[in-house]
Amino acid sequence: MKNWIWVLVVLSFACKKYEVNTVPGNNPPSDPTISNEIKNNYINRLYIKLLDRKADSIEHQTALNLLNEAPSSQAKRKEVIELIKNDPAYYHVLWKEIRELLLDGSDTSDINETYTELKEDWQNASGNAKDQLEYEWKRMEKLLNADQKLASGEYNWESLQKLSCYNYIYEDLNMGSENYVVAVFQNLIFRYPTIQELDAGKDMYNGNPAVLFLQAGQTQQEFLDIFFSSRSYFEGQVLYLFKNEIFRDPTSQEQDYYTNYYLNAGDFESLYFEVLSSEIYFNQ
Repeated sequence: MKNWIWVLVVLSFACKKYEVNTVPGNNPPSDPTISNEIKNNYINRLYIKLLDRKADSIEHQTALNLLNEAPSSQAKRKEVIELIKNDPAYYHVLWKEIRELLLDGSDTSDINETYTELKEDWQNASGNAKDQLEYEWKRMEKLLNADQKLASGEYNWESLQKLSCYNYIYEDLNMGSENYVVAVFQNLIFRYPTIQELDAGKDMYNGNPAVLFLQAGQTQQEFLDIFFSSRSYFEGQVLYLFKNEIFRDPTSQEQDYYTNYYLNAGDFESLYFEVLSSEIYFNQ
């Protein structure tokens, strides 16, 4: 019966259409007055954001030529973003951003080292300890070569964030059920859980049945599944982008617009490019 309830909830969530209204102040600027300084600054910021480096002279000119075709067009700005995204470094930077947010900046060598140590310990262990170590190295294994898995489409932003909350490193950083639940809320939706949310998360983490965001679960994995399917998670990612790219919190209208845009698009990259191509970001 529990499984049928979960299926019905997921189907209801997946089929819902969210109304997306226009964001005030996000109208295209008048074209002839857009200065080269604004366009050059925009290209420079995109390269640093998406590739963690400046554009070389050829890259910059190519992007500028494309942008000059219609700089007031958001669609044209998205073409510039897509051009930059074609660099293989894009997925490496995206994975780095997730690691900095959730894994305390652990780099790929840290992840590889932790995985190797767990597997070596597992090979020399026996009994229950061996089973536990196998569980741990198999979870860590999913983070190996994550940037390549992002590039291939095996992972996306949401699934890799979830895996980054479900491994030995994250749990070592946030030991215990209470610290773990608080960290997930603060890392991803930038607020402390309510008492009810905290209790429900702790119960699930410890293998007990509970209800979170009107959905039932009984395991740590189910806690994450429910959390990552909630509207609060999508709102949190909008807040994350505004804090990092616009350097302020969104207005209530912006929060509603971009959350509904994200829910309808179904993936973070669409939201990411919508924000980076917006007039708000363009004219910073």
